[in-house]
Amino acid sequence: MSSRLFLAGTLMLQLSACNAPDSPGTVTDSKGEKKEWIEGKDYTILERVRIRDEQGFGQPVTAYSLLVPKGWKTEGGITWRVGHTCMQEVVNNRVHFTSGDGAISIDFFPTRSWEWNDDPTMLQAMQNNAASGFKRC
Repeated sequence: MSSRLFLAGTLMLQLSACNAPDSPGTVTDSKGEKKEWIEGKDYTILERVRIRDEQGFGQPVTAYSLLVPKGWKTEGGITWRVGHTCMQEVVNNRVHFTSGDGAISIDFFPTRSWEWNDDPTMLQAMQNNAASGFKRC
């Protein structure tokens, strides 16, 4: 039993090794021709970018990280609006990513909140909160 398992494992290793590329960045297509992979055309390398909060915790910390294509520029980060009356807008996440050639950009914009209500019960609750000093957005 164990010799059969050993033979099956050896055969699997040999078969999987037959399909391995000759060198990094080279692949053999279905016609048997070798093709050189080109970075940026055939595949994209991603880099980890850390978005920092420089002011919220007494020392700089990483708020979150993302994978972006290699060579992209990153600007921005987390900022705090101390004393702002709208709690949802106290922490600003403003980040701008730009491709190396400037053709593509991605933006993360800060949260902006607004409310509207015509329900009399909800309006009364909001007015009571405003009278006690709690301001809505």
